[in-house]
Amino acid sequence: MANFPHTLPYIGLNRPVRIEASIRELEVEGTIPPDIRGAFFRAVPDPAHAPMYSDDITLSADGMVSRFLFEDGQVDYDIKYVRTHRYEAERKARRALYGHYRNPYTDDPSVRDPSRPDLRTVANTTPVWHAGRRPSGAPGRRWSGRSGRWPTSR
Repeated sequence: MANFPHTLPYIGLNRPVRIEASIRELEVEGTIPPDIRGAFFRAVPDPAHAPMYSDDITLSADGMVSRFLFEDGQVDYDIKYVRTHRYEAERKARRALYGHYRNPYTDDPSVRDPSRPDLRTVANTTPVWHAGRRPSGAPGRRWSGRSGRWPTSR
């Protein structure tokens, strides 16, 4: 069981959610006009594992992206972790491997590589797509709201 510290970044409204979910056809009050189509995305920091150091800050948490998809008078909701190199390594280890925010020298020796800060990214700020592409990710990777596939940082 995760043992999160009882400090401001991990309690109250900041308490980690740690749940991925897809909910179709949310209940709504009233009606959604059928010509409203599109998606609302938001990204938040949400640690999948308790931090290595209890005094770490929120910006060191994993990225969690949620989406409300409006289509044909319905709304669907999804929330998922961004599959970064860091997230996948820690998921496999079932514990935090990366130390203090922006300090690679505090990482677990199994992942420590100060020359590769890109492997430490948490992708927990604004998701950006332009013309169907996510400039912060690999060139040519595309996101389609209808495909059911979520973008990754790889």
